[in-house]
Amino acid sequence: MVALSERSVADALQRKLGRVGFSEDDCVVTAPEDVAEAATEEIESPSLVASLGSSIHLRARQLELAHAGCTFLKIRIPDDDSKVRVLRVLSSAPLRYAVHYHRLMIEDLIERLPAASDAVKSGSLSDV
Repeated sequence: MVALSERSVADALQRKLGRVGFSEDDCVVTAPEDVAEAATEEIESPSLVASLGSSIHLRARQLELAHAGCTFLKIRIPDDDSKVRVLRVLSSAPLRYAVHYHRLMIEDLIERLPAASDAVKSGSLSDV
């Protein structure tokens, strides 16, 4: 899941991902209000698994970004080859947030994406 400041950027990324083999079902653009609703629900009534891990903290961050108007792109990454293709497409995108949900862990992708990592380190993306 990635967050972007503008819907047009999310739409452009969805098209780029389509050109490298991802279907629209694999890359779903999600409006801020939809992410805010889902995040609020999970924060207010967390599952046992969410309570034990870092999911609640991440959902709180997603809620902040949604309230700031960010659009989200949910990308299904079934294997390592797909992940490489996604990282290539995202490498120059102006991301506000990027995580990869695995079965039992959540990986922060910002450090693996040079453009996003540089922006976060400089502080230009850390403020919501």
